[in-house]
Amino acid sequence: MPVTGTGPYAEPVIGGSYGGYIGMAGNWAHWQGCGGGLVWSAANASQAAANLARYQAGIGVAVFWFMAGPGTDPHYNGTVAEAAAWGERQAARALAGIGAAARYPVLWMDVELPGNAPQFTPAPDNGWKAVYTSPCSGRVRTRHIAPAVDRAVIDGFASYLTAHSSYKPGVYSAPVVWKAIFGAGSASRIPGLLRPLFRRPVQRGSHRAHVAVVRRRRHSQRLRRLRPDRRSTDALTGCTHSSASVVWSGMPSK
Repeated sequence: MPVTGTGPYAEPVIGGSYGGYIGMAGNWAHWQGCGGGLVWSAANASQAAANLARYQAGIGVAVFWFMAGPGTDPHYNGTVAEAAAWGERQAARALAGIGAAARYPVLWMDVELPGNAPQFTPAPDNGWKAVYTSPCSGRVRTRHIAPAVDRAVIDGFASYLTAHSSYKPGVYSAPVVWKAIFGAGSASRIPGLLRPLFRRPVQRGSHRAHVAVVRRRRHSQRLRRLRPDRRSTDALTGCTHSSASVVWSGMPSK
């Protein structure tokens, strides 16, 4: 998405301060050789980095990983242990794909049920609801995965991330998607993970993008844990660092 000017850069479409850029560090399907697309704007990332470095404005550059559930794990066996290991392997690959520009201290897990989106994934549910014959086949072997097994992928990713880097784990997912995957029980609760607040999607021609609002306390940049935002069915509330909007570059939740 073009951002004009010479700095400090302003937010496209909605106006106001350009708070930062959140781009795709990697896509599980691309990693597994399934042809899944990657979404990254070097220009937008450079502008966000410049805003932070030169003008102390915004959050700079952050990244997310397009997550796979246990059903696309080539070693799936139905156990929590293997699901956790699958999450760990994804975290390791995400860390390997992060560029030097990404200084923001949270790495986001993008948890989606994308539907028919072959440009991003061969699995309409990314392996959260069904088990596939192979990661790239798109053919369902089993149509049920226990929420606890799904949750183990998240826990494995988060544990590996914190053990092998200084990044904090965060989650981006719509409440309706999260509930469809993890239910409403203990597997759905994430008190130790950060969550962003997303405004409703912005429409511009054929482009559809979520705009995240990441807030900061007046005298503190400390990361805080927050509860889901009950005001909107397509938002999760979280709090990170800046008072401006950021461009989230990737595939929006359904």
